[in-house]
Amino acid sequence: MSRPARAQGVAVAVTAPALMVFTALVAIGLTGGLSPLGIEGLPDPGDLTRVGLPTVQVLRDLAAMITVGVLVITVTCVGPGTGVEPRALGATRARLVAYAQLGATVWSLSSLALVAFVYSDASGTPVGAPGFMTEAAFFALEYELGQYGLWSAALAAAVAVGCVISTRLGGAGITTVMALVALWPIALTGHAAGTLNHDEAVNLQLFHLVGISVWLGGLVGVILVRRLGGTCLSLRPVGTPPSPVGASCS
Repeated sequence: MSRPARAQGVAVAVTAPALMVFTALVAIGLTGGLSPLGIEGLPDPGDLTRVGLPTVQVLRDLAAMITVGVLVITVTCVGPGTGVEPRALGATRARLVAYAQLGATVWSLSSLALVAFVYSDASGTPVGAPGFMTEAAFFALEYELGQYGLWSAALAAAVAVGCVISTRLGGAGITTVMALVALWPIALTGHAAGTLNHDEAVNLQLFHLVGISVWLGGLVGVILVRRLGGTCLSLRPVGTPPSPVGASCS
């Protein structure tokens, strides 16, 4: 990859998440979500939580989507390269797994930060207040909402480790399955998790997360394959039927 192309890729990688965060904050601001509660007797979590909570959630969701999509594309659609053993990763697939490892790391760290912001928002305790860390740790260990956040962080960390130690296609495949499983705690804390038919709603939420992660994250993976000079075996001419992966997500 040439230096200008690399610089352009870095610019896109920085600008796209920033634009998504900005859009989310504008939408929340227009609905009054960034304004203080202004209700006497109710504690206020502070400006840091009002801005940090949606920001971290967007970053967590984006990192999860990219991690899952890039891994799925890597193990199902990318060839090993010329002169490389089919079961070996090869240069392109190894780079893609490295990108997925970066995404999983961001996914794990943002999940941990999200636990703190969720507790701050729910309790009305500003981040950094005296005793905040102790109270947030108790929330994470003793309450289901906090436990789901910890599970999300732990599973994403396991995916990151799996990416680091994967040297062959089989290991990357196992890591891909782990990444798909790691979407489960996100489904448990989604907007549908509190509905009357809880189990059905969570299952539908999980299917939605898997589909959108494979589809949109996979598009990111295809772009990365092209930029790395690799070959995506599933790309077809315009007008032909979609691949099985694409059809399952549409």
